[in-house]
Amino acid sequence: MPRKSTAALATLSAVPAAARILIAGQHVPEAARAIFSEIVSSVSPGHFLPVDRPLLEQLAVALYVARELTDSIVRDGVVIDGKVSQAVKVLKQQQALVGSLASRLRLTTQNRISKERAGTVSRGGAASIGEIYDNAMRAN
Repeated sequence: MPRKSTAALATLSAVPAAARILIAGQHVPEAARAIFSEIVSSVSPGHFLPVDRPLLEQLAVALYVARELTDSIVRDGVVIDGKVSQAVKVLKQQQALVGSLASRLRLTTQNRISKERAGTVSRGGAASIGEIYDNAMRAN
C-alpha cells in the first residue's frame, strides 16, 4: 500500500452522512443530552441526518420534562386540594408531543416495520421510545 503524502494527510476527507454521530447542543439540559445520545445510539447509522437534530433535541427535552412531571405526580399525587394536579395536564401534553416527534423521526414501531412484515419481524434490538423513557426513569 503506497504511503500518503503530507499534503494528502492534511486534506480533510468528507465523512459520509451515515458515519456522522449527532450530538445535542450545549443549550440542552444534561439529562436531556443523555436521552438524546441514547436515542441516537439506538438506531442504525444514517437513520438521522444533521437536519433532524432540532427535532431530536426537542424529543429528548420532552422526555426529560415528562420524567420530571411523572416524579412530581408520584411524589405529590394525582389530586391536590381536590383538583387534578396541573402536572397531570402538562404530562398529557408532553406525551402527545413525544408521540408526534417520535413519529416524525421514524422511531415508532409503525414507522420501522412494514405492514407486510409486522407479524414476522422483531425490532432487531432497536430500543423503542418507551424503552428509552423507562431506562431514563430507572437512571434517576
